[in-house]
Amino acid sequence: MSIQRPLFEERFEEVSVADRGSAQAPDLEHRSFSVAETAGEAYNEQAFRYFLEIERHRSELSGRPFLLLLVDLKRDSVSDLEPQIQPQTAERLFSALTQCLRDTDFLGWYREERTIGAVLTQDSPASGTGISDVVARRVTNGLRQELPASLSARLHLRVYELPPNAARQSQP
Repeated sequence: MSIQRPLFEERFEEVSVADRGSAQAPDLEHRSFSVAETAGEAYNEQAFRYFLEIERHRSELSGRPFLLLLVDLKRDSVSDLEPQIQPQTAERLFSALTQCLRDTDFLGWYREERTIGAVLTQDSPASGTGISDVVARRVTNGLRQELPASLSARLHLRVYELPPNAARQSQP
Protein backbone atom coordinates (compact mmCIF):
# COMPACT_ATOMS: atom_id res chain seq x y z
CA MET A 1 0.00 0.00 0.00
CA SER A 2 1.42 3.37 -0.88
CA ILE A 3 0.65 6.53 1.02
CA GLN A 4 0.97 9.87 -0.63
CA ARG A 5 0.67 13.07 1.36
CA PRO A 6 0.16 15.63 -1.42
CA LEU A 7 -0.01 19.36 -1.24
CA PHE A 8 -3.69 20.08 -0.86
CA GLU A 9 -3.65 23.32 -2.81
CA GLU A 10 -2.91 21.73 -6.17
CA ARG A 11 -5.35 18.83 -5.92
CA PHE A 12 -8.07 20.76 -4.11
CA GLU A 13 -8.11 23.36 -6.86
CA GLU A 14 -8.75 20.63 -9.43
CA VAL A 15 -11.48 19.12 -7.25
CA SER A 16 -13.25 22.35 -6.43
CA VAL A 17 -13.33 23.59 -10.02
CA ALA A 18 -14.81 20.29 -11.19
CA ASP A 19 -17.32 20.22 -8.34
CA ARG A 20 -18.52 23.77 -8.59
CA GLY A 21 -18.71 24.40 -12.31
CA SER A 22 -18.69 28.12 -11.59
CA ALA A 23 -17.18 30.58 -9.16
CA GLN A 24 -20.47 30.99 -7.32
CA ALA A 25 -21.54 28.72 -4.48
CA PRO A 26 -23.98 26.02 -5.59
CA ASP A 27 -27.60 26.06 -4.56
CA LEU A 28 -27.38 23.15 -2.12
CA GLU A 29 -31.04 23.37 -1.13
CA HIS A 30 -32.38 22.58 -4.61
CA ARG A 31 -30.01 19.84 -5.71
CA SER A 32 -31.46 16.37 -6.20
CA PHE A 33 -29.64 13.06 -6.24
CA SER A 34 -30.08 9.43 -5.38
CA VAL A 35 -28.11 7.73 -2.65
CA ALA A 36 -26.78 4.35 -3.69
CA GLU A 37 -25.55 2.38 -0.73
CA THR A 38 -22.70 -0.07 -0.86
CA ALA A 39 -21.89 -2.14 2.23
CA GLY A 40 -24.62 -0.14 3.98
CA GLU A 41 -22.46 2.95 4.51
CA ALA A 42 -21.30 4.43 1.21
CA TYR A 43 -22.80 7.12 -1.00
CA ASN A 44 -22.73 7.21 -4.78
CA GLU A 45 -20.56 9.88 -6.42
CA GLN A 46 -23.28 12.49 -6.79
CA ALA A 47 -24.38 12.18 -3.16
CA PHE A 48 -20.79 12.11 -1.89
CA ARG A 49 -19.92 15.29 -3.82
CA TYR A 50 -23.07 16.95 -2.45
CA PHE A 51 -22.10 16.16 1.15
CA LEU A 52 -18.48 17.17 0.44
CA GLU A 53 -19.73 20.58 -0.70
CA ILE A 54 -21.81 20.93 2.47
CA GLU A 55 -18.72 20.08 4.55
CA ARG A 56 -16.72 22.75 2.68
CA HIS A 57 -19.33 25.34 3.62
CA ARG A 58 -19.42 24.15 7.25
CA SER A 59 -15.65 24.34 7.36
CA GLU A 60 -15.67 27.93 6.15
CA LEU A 61 -18.37 28.94 8.64
CA SER A 62 -16.82 27.17 11.63
CA GLY A 63 -13.18 27.96 10.84
CA ARG A 64 -12.34 24.26 11.23
CA PRO A 65 -10.39 22.22 8.70
CA PHE A 66 -11.43 18.79 7.48
CA LEU A 67 -9.65 15.86 5.89
CA LEU A 68 -10.41 14.30 2.54
CA LEU A 69 -9.17 10.72 2.27
CA LEU A 70 -9.00 9.11 -1.18
CA VAL A 71 -8.33 5.43 -1.91
CA ASP A 72 -7.91 3.85 -5.32
CA LEU A 73 -6.01 1.01 -6.93
CA LYS A 74 -2.48 1.37 -8.25
CA ARG A 75 -1.97 1.08 -11.98
CA ASP A 76 -0.22 -2.02 -13.27
CA SER A 77 1.84 0.10 -15.67
CA VAL A 78 2.22 3.72 -16.73
CA SER A 79 0.19 3.11 -19.88
CA ASP A 80 -2.78 1.67 -17.96
CA LEU A 81 -5.86 3.76 -17.49
CA GLU A 82 -7.16 4.34 -14.01
CA PRO A 83 -8.14 0.90 -12.71
CA GLN A 84 -11.78 0.21 -11.99
CA ILE A 85 -12.70 -1.14 -8.56
CA GLN A 86 -14.85 -4.23 -9.04
CA PRO A 87 -18.05 -4.53 -6.93
CA GLN A 88 -16.71 -7.33 -4.69
CA THR A 89 -13.50 -5.42 -4.04
CA ALA A 90 -15.45 -2.22 -3.41
CA GLU A 91 -17.63 -3.96 -0.85
CA ARG A 92 -14.56 -5.21 1.00
CA LEU A 93 -12.91 -1.78 0.87
CA PHE A 94 -16.00 0.05 2.10
CA SER A 95 -16.45 -2.46 4.90
CA ALA A 96 -12.78 -2.18 5.96
CA LEU A 97 -12.82 1.62 5.77
CA THR A 98 -15.96 1.76 7.90
CA GLN A 99 -13.98 -0.02 10.63
CA CYS A 100 -11.22 2.65 10.39
CA LEU A 101 -13.46 5.73 10.50
CA ARG A 102 -15.59 7.43 13.12
CA ASP A 103 -19.38 7.60 13.05
CA THR A 104 -19.16 11.30 12.19
CA ASP A 105 -17.11 10.66 9.05
CA PHE A 106 -18.82 9.82 5.77
CA LEU A 107 -17.79 7.51 2.99
CA GLY A 108 -18.65 7.11 -0.68
CA TRP A 109 -17.52 7.16 -4.27
CA TYR A 110 -15.38 10.21 -5.01
CA ARG A 111 -15.17 8.91 -8.60
CA GLU A 112 -17.69 6.15 -9.30
CA GLU A 113 -16.01 2.71 -9.45
CA ARG A 114 -12.55 4.35 -9.47
CA THR A 115 -11.84 6.28 -6.25
CA ILE A 116 -13.35 5.88 -2.79
CA GLY A 117 -13.53 9.01 -0.67
CA ALA A 118 -14.06 9.75 2.99
CA VAL A 119 -14.54 13.08 4.72
CA LEU A 120 -13.22 13.34 8.26
CA THR A 121 -14.37 16.38 10.18
CA GLN A 122 -12.01 18.01 12.67
CA ASP A 123 -12.93 19.22 16.15
CA SER A 124 -10.42 22.01 16.62
CA PRO A 125 -10.31 25.28 14.67
CA ALA A 126 -6.54 25.05 14.19
CA SER A 127 -5.30 22.05 12.31
CA GLY A 128 -3.14 19.71 14.35
CA THR A 129 0.43 19.20 13.35
CA GLY A 130 0.65 16.04 11.30
CA ILE A 131 -3.00 15.08 11.66
CA SER A 132 -3.11 13.85 8.07
CA ASP A 133 -0.10 11.62 8.77
CA VAL A 134 -1.78 10.19 11.88
CA VAL A 135 -4.97 9.46 9.93
CA ALA A 136 -3.03 7.94 7.03
CA ARG A 137 -1.17 5.60 9.40
CA ARG A 138 -4.36 4.65 11.27
CA VAL A 139 -6.29 3.88 8.07
CA THR A 140 -3.34 2.07 6.47
CA ASN A 141 -2.91 -0.15 9.53
CA GLY A 142 -6.65 -0.80 9.69
CA LEU A 143 -6.85 -1.75 6.02
CA ARG A 144 -3.86 -4.06 6.36
CA GLN A 145 -5.61 -5.85 9.23
CA GLU A 146 -8.99 -6.10 7.50
CA LEU A 147 -7.96 -6.89 3.92
CA PRO A 148 -5.90 -9.63 2.28
CA ALA A 149 -2.28 -8.66 1.63
CA SER A 150 -2.78 -9.02 -2.12
CA LEU A 151 -5.45 -6.28 -2.06
CA SER A 152 -3.84 -3.93 0.48
CA ALA A 153 -0.60 -3.99 -1.56
CA ARG A 154 -2.55 -2.60 -4.56
CA LEU A 155 -4.08 0.35 -2.67
CA HIS A 156 -3.07 3.97 -3.13
CA LEU A 157 -4.13 6.16 -0.20
CA ARG A 158 -4.01 9.97 -0.03
CA VAL A 159 -5.04 12.30 2.78
CA TYR A 160 -5.66 15.99 2.10
CA GLU A 161 -5.95 18.42 4.98
CA LEU A 162 -8.26 21.16 3.75
CA PRO A 163 -8.25 24.40 5.71
CA PRO A 164 -11.45 26.42 6.13
CA ASN A 165 -10.49 28.94 3.44
CA ALA A 166 -9.43 26.38 0.80
CA ALA A 167 -12.64 26.82 -1.19
CA ARG A 168 -12.08 30.58 -1.42
CA GLN A 169 -8.38 30.11 -2.36
CA SER A 170 -9.27 28.02 -5.39
CA GLN A 171 -11.64 30.60 -6.86
CA PRO A 172 -10.23 33.10 -9.38
